[in-house]
Amino acid sequence: GDSDGGEGDAGQLLEIYKEQQQLREALQKELEKKGMGGNGQNAMRQMKEIEKQLLNKGFKNEALQKMLNLKHELLKLDKAIQQQGEENKRQSQTNKKDFDNNANQLSPALKEYLNSVEILNRQSLPLRPNFNQRVQTYFKKND
Repeated sequence: GDSDGGEGDAGQLLEIYKEQQQLREALQKELEKKGMGGNGQNAMRQMKEIEKQLLNKGFKNEALQKMLNLKHELLKLDKAIQQQGEENKRQSQTNKKDFDNNANQLSPALKEYLNSVEILNRQSLPLRPNFNQRVQTYFKKND
């Protein structure tokens, strides 16, 4: 529901924020496992920038724009991964089982991340000052 204090919004956005960090890390691991770390560099950089921006300036149009760019980047990445998957499948049917397991791991992480971007887009409300404070406190704890 709508909370007047804005405490709920801040909490929710902080959750999404933490989730995005975890997703980014998961995504990075998956890419490296697939030997596609290079392909993901651009997206990773954008993710970090968005996190920094949310942290420093809260949720503004600029962050939103970056997220939409990132979304585009992630979709390209997803396509690249699927294409590489096809290649690998053609090259060797022998370790097919291994490969299939691998192929399906990244996409959920990508989709998760895109989902959280969508949620943030919908919630692009002017953030209460206490949100930024809470995020900063959170990061100081985790340094």
